[in-house]
Amino acid sequence: MRHSADFQTQELYEFTEAHLEKLGVSIVEVERFAIWQADALEAMGRSRPVPGPEVDPASETLGCSPSWHGQTQTLTMDFASRDDLEAPLVADELQNLQKDHGSLILMGEGYGKFDSAGKSILLDKLKDVAERWQVYLARLRLMGEPEPPFMDSSRKLLQRWGIGASDAQALLGATLTEWHQKRLDF
Repeated sequence: MRHSADFQTQELYEFTEAHLEKLGVSIVEVERFAIWQADALEAMGRSRPVPGPEVDPASETLGCSPSWHGQTQTLTMDFASRDDLEAPLVADELQNLQKDHGSLILMGEGYGKFDSAGKSILLDKLKDVAERWQVYLARLRLMGEPEPPFMDSSRKLLQRWGIGASDAQALLGATLTEWHQKRLDF
């Protein structure tokens, strides 16, 4: 993930690394544990002795979030609110936001190949879209409309990760600011 040219993949890696660090776990430990798991499964499948782990699988740090284990991590990407409550202006805003955000996601697939100016432009546009999402969601709340299914889905995912939405947003903002500055300095 850390070597991907795709912006979202790098962003997820940086967020995960920062979150694990807050939990007292290094991403290197997680990587070594994952490699050991694969080696152990292969050894069992070939009727060989299971190798000893480099990292203690029962350690407090690797077990810091047992709610992660065995669960699929998916989000419902449905941002629409109920059609009968949604004003045409809000519907148009949602359609434009989804289109603009989708375009930026496609653009971000080549992030690793961008020069500093290109990275800076993408980051500015992403910040812009994030602010527009905040305004859209605030407008829905003010109109008394229910939150889009995406919000509930993302809240549940963050809960499984042991982090609240505002903490996740703050961690992502701080991590990405530092990470992007390093990337733009190249």
